[in-house]
Parts: sequence; structure tokens; C-alpha cells
Amino acid sequence: MRVLLTDLDRTLTDETLILHPGVPTAIASLRRAGVAAILVTGRSYDHLLANGHDATFDALVAENGAIVSVGTGGAPDVLHERFAGTAREALDAFASEIAWGRVIGSAARALTKDIGAALHAAGIAHALVPNADEIMILPPGVDKATGARRALHLLGATGATTWAIGDGENDVVLLEMADVAAVAQNAHPAARAVADIELPERYGEAFLLLVEKMLAAPNAKR
Repeated sequence: MRVLLTDLDRTLTDETLILHPGVPTAIASLRRAGVAAILVTGRSYDHLLANGHDATFDALVAENGAIVSVGTGGAPDVLHERFAGTAREALDAFASEIAWGRVIGSAARALTKDIGAALHAAGIAHALVPNADEIMILPPGVDKATGARRALHLLGATGATTWAIGDGENDVVLLEMADVAAVAQNAHPAARAVADIELPERYGEAFLLLVEKMLAAPNAKR
């Protein structure tokens, strides 16, 4: 069995974060070939449901690894569910500047030092992870790789060969855990540094090329 782990923003989308129109068809082609597809993103779980991504992918890893779900209609597996409440209280002074999901928050990257100081003063264990021009406020020990491993376990695919594609600093751990790591031309230098394949396209066009490579490679079926 093989599995594709893919980031969302600037990987399946263009630079304006609009989904490439060819992505749903490409994912469907992979699934018909027996390749499972897992979306691994910093986006909130509710955003993914609102955009129907649960119907497109075999599993969702949302909020940078804090929430994992398989299929449609089931209850998500939520890690550190109480973190958002305690962190939100400690960061009340920044309430208007932080967007919260069910578990994690995101704010302008310029606030990294101030947010870290406030959480430290409150005695709240946390991680601050850069993602483009934002910083993600996470429980410690939660990242895209831990979420992806949980999704693989829930799918019964822990021994699968994994391919991954991402563009950002927060994708580095995901790319490092994969058997085959790919990036597009728009990827951050940190992501490009750990990639096995540098695709000759940008954004969603690069993703479509990777799908072609997976479909053409041997052992596409379980």
C-alpha cells in the first residue's frame, strides 16, 4: 500500500489560496489506483469540513496535527483539547489578533516574542511554529508528522510507503518522515533542503505532476 500526504495552502492551491481545479480529479485517480490520500494542514478542522475535504480525502490531519479524522461523519480524534481554552485565557490581551481553531491559534509572525512571553508567564507549555507570515500556537509535541502517523494508524496503513508534498517551514517534519518527499518551485528553502524530488512547477501544478509520478510508479495498488 502507498499513501500520499499533502499540505493544502500553496501546495494544492495557487498563491491566493484558491484550490487548483484539477486537484479533486487527481485525488480521485489516486484512490481508484489504491493509493490513500491524507490531507495534512494547519487549517482548522471546521474549515476543512466546510470545504468538503473530508469527502475528497481518506483522512484529514487538521490544525497542524492536533485533530485527525478518517472518512466522513465520524467523530474526530482531538489531541490536547483543553489547550485552546487555557492558552486563550493567557493570551486575552491579544484576543483580537489571534484566530483560534478547536485546539491551535494563529497570529501575525511579528507577535511571536510577545505571545511566547505571555504563555511562559502563565506557565503554559506550548510550541510556536512559523508558517509563512504567521505563527501557530500549538500544544507541545504536536506537529504534522505526529498527526500524519496517527492518521496512518487509524487507516491501518502504518507499514505503507509514504510520499509527501509540502511548501512551508511547518512541512519539514512531514517531509522528513516520508519515504519520498517532494516540493514545488515555490517551497520555502527549509522544505526544499529535505526534499528528494524538486518538481519543475509551482503550487497546484506541481502537485498534479507528483500525482502523475505516483500513478506511473510500480506498486500503485495495495
